[in-house]
Amino acid sequence: LETYIGVSLVNRSLFLLTLIFFINKRLIDNYNSILFLLAPSLILYTSIALRDTFIIILMFWFLYFFYIKNYFYLIITFFLLILLRFPIITIIFTFIFFSLFIENNRINYKKFTLLLLLVGSITFFYNERIIYMLNFYREGFFAEEFGHYISVSNKIEFQKFKLGYNLSSVLLAINGFYNFMLPPFLKGKINLFYFIQFLEGFAIFSYLYLRIKFQKNLNYFILFK
Repeated sequence: LETYIGVSLVNRSLFLLTLIFFINKRLIDNYNSILFLLAPSLILYTSIALRDTFIIILMFWFLYFFYIKNYFYLIITFFLLILLRFPIITIIFTFIFFSLFIENNRINYKKFTLLLLLVGSITFFYNERIIYMLNFYREGFFAEEFGHYISVSNKIEFQKFKLGYNLSSVLLAINGFYNFMLPPFLKGKINLFYFIQFLEGFAIFSYLYLRIKFQKNLNYFILFK
C-alpha cells in the first residue's frame, strides 16, 4: 500500500512540476493552467500509480520539444512514449502529419498533395501488413474489454469484428468510431461517474473549439497560449 501511495505522489509531483515549468516559461496561459489543474480526469490519472501519468507528461514534453525544434530530445521522448504504449505512435504520426501541411492557419496544398501521395503509396504497397497490424491491436483491445486474454471463444468472437478491404469493414469502422466517441452516459449508462465524465468531455470540447476559433495559429495555440 505504501509503495502505491509513494508512486502516486511521485506521479502527481512530476505532473505539477511539468505544469509549473511550462507556466514559468509562459508556454501555457492562465486559462489552460486552470483546465489542466481542475480537469477531473487529469486529477484522477495523475494521482494514482499508473503509467498513464508518465504518458501524459511525456506527451507534454513531446509537444514542447516539437515546437522549439529540439530534435534530439524529441526523438528520446518519442521512443520513451512508444516503449510505454506502442499504439500511441498512431496519434503522434497523425499529429505530425497535420502539422506538416498547416502553416500560419493555412493549408499548404503542395505539401498536402505530396503527403497524400506518400500515404497512398505506403497503403498500396503495405496494405496487407497494415490490416494485419490493425486487427492485431484491435483483437488485443477486444480481449481486454471482455476479459479474455487467451481463449478460443475470444478468437472466434473477434472474427466478426476483423477489418478488411470491403464495404462491411468501412461500416464497422464507422460504427466503432461512433461507439468510441459517444460517452457512456449517452449510451444509457446512468451514474454519477459517467455523468461527470460527460460534463467534462463537453466542457473540454467547447473550450478547445473556442480557443481554436479565436486564436491565430491553429497548431501551436491548441495547447499553448
